[in-house]
Amino acid sequence: MNAGRDRRPEDREALERAMAGVAPLGGPERVAPAPGKPPPRVRARGASGREPRPLAGFLPEGDVEEHSQRFAADLGRGALRELTARPLRIALEIDLHGMTRAEALRVLEAKLDRAIETGIRVVRVVHGRGLHSEAGPVLRGAVRRWLETGRIAPEVAAYRDAPPELGGRGATLVALRRRKRRGP
Repeated sequence: MNAGRDRRPEDREALERAMAGVAPLGGPERVAPAPGKPPPRVRARGASGREPRPLAGFLPEGDVEEHSQRFAADLGRGALRELTARPLRIALEIDLHGMTRAEALRVLEAKLDRAIETGIRVVRVVHGRGLHSEAGPVLRGAVRRWLETGRIAPEVAAYRDAPPELGGRGATLVALRRRKRRGP
């Protein structure tokens, strides 16, 4: 940590207000934690029955364009296993090449709706890398933002760049959540 360097004045003032009246512990009053077992690790559980908050429900935080993979926070990194297994079991491919952003998102929504209804788990979305677009890459970021914030965001378990042999940064692999089984 930068011990006070590179802090904005308002951050420093907020810290000083928060720490007002706090006194550091002295030598003999300081208590070291008792040696023992570390606390048990808490494992992420499956879907809790409530809808995750779209963008905040995905980790890591930040610009979707910069990350090669994300997973729903309530599922943990295990959600990515389906997208890294070999051989990949891609059940549906959606090709968005040559479409406008609006067209691509309409097609994506319709096809993912059908995939969810039929129980498909892994989908490859081909959006290209934007090499031939005057505006640069548009679809990759739009697709990923929609996966996190669109109507079907609660159904998305994880996504990641496809491996090079399946399109690399020009394609996104999407893992959809398992459908809950209804009674017998």
